[in-house]
Amino acid sequence: MIFGYVLLALVALPTAALLLAPWVVQAFYAQPEPKDPPEWPRVSVLKPVKGLDPASEAGFRSFIDQDYPDLEVIFAVEGFDDPVLPLIERLRAERPDRVRLVHSTARADVMGKANNVLAAQAAATGQVYVSADSDVIAGARDVRRLVRALYHRRSGSSRSVGAAGALPVYRGMEDFGAGLMGAYYSPFMLILYSLKNVFGPRDVFPGTYYAILPEALRAAGGWERISDNIADDSTMGRYLWLAGFESVMTHVMGSVPEPRKSLREWWSHQHRWNLTYRATLPLGVYILEPFIHPMILALALPFVLPALGFAPGVGWLALSGYVFARWLVIGVLNLGFLKEPALWRWLWVMPISEILLTGAWFRSLVQPVTVWRGVPYRVSRGGKLVRL
Repeated sequence: MIFGYVLLALVALPTAALLLAPWVVQAFYAQPEPKDPPEWPRVSVLKPVKGLDPASEAGFRSFIDQDYPDLEVIFAVEGFDDPVLPLIERLRAERPDRVRLVHSTARADVMGKANNVLAAQAAATGQVYVSADSDVIAGARDVRRLVRALYHRRSGSSRSVGAAGALPVYRGMEDFGAGLMGAYYSPFMLILYSLKNVFGPRDVFPGTYYAILPEALRAAGGWERISDNIADDSTMGRYLWLAGFESVMTHVMGSVPEPRKSLREWWSHQHRWNLTYRATLPLGVYILEPFIHPMILALALPFVLPALGFAPGVGWLALSGYVFARWLVIGVLNLGFLKEPALWRWLWVMPISEILLTGAWFRSLVQPVTVWRGVPYRVSRGGKLVRL
């Protein structure tokens, strides 16, 4: 019986904590956005780009057409044969006042994205850098909102803000693999970043889309320091914190179109992310990760509890309660914050997603090698990549 109560507690406690998540998110979004700075600094939007997809033009234009007084968009492309180049050249012809293009050279010791970001930074003239992955679609006033957060200091805080992040939200999911991404990660990251901002420490930001002050970046060691790191966002957040800066989240949400994703791509993606968590979290914390989403334990309850002397209905009731709580919280977050119509169609995959995530967690414990752009790497402590 004691073992049965332990199993019930391992499912019940995360469920109870999850039911508080909408309150935490609401508390974060109830915080007023900072006021305008005395002067709007010049902003360099750094766009590391590789390849072309159907949403590329919409994403690129969303930054070029920002409602911001002084802004340049620097596209950084590796080489001269990338299929995205004709689109960038056309946009540069339309807006020569805002669009610039630089080329980076492939380096074996630097991640492809970091190599492009470094090339864009070398050409930047702004007092603020905004870095956004090539597939992000921005709101018309996003840059203003990110800059406001950079120049705002919390009352009573001894730290200046060094970086301000935007929540990446997967949108337009059409197939099963894309549904697995959208039904879990957008709500999960919304909860995680809200927790960080409400309770602290404010030391992490999403590498997908953020603004950063050049002086804070230099104090943290620059992008060169994380150029061989798979966990570049969480690692840079930690370096900024050690340098005396906060990394805050804003209310900005960047749309990431994710209509299709094969299961193989999804699995590979999860493996990379789990290796990131394993490399950057204390091992004791990482070992507890499956208990954050204990779907496998919940599935075992209807079969294990009767064998331990519980009434047969207890296990089924606990399983149903867990799944319903997950669906309820995701639904509330989508209705109030994420507002993604496609997410309603994929709510049903949440239990499957959690089971597969536990599998990806286990795989990260036994397989420390990941493949990035066709190249195998071993992930060492701290998230550094060692090319094999």
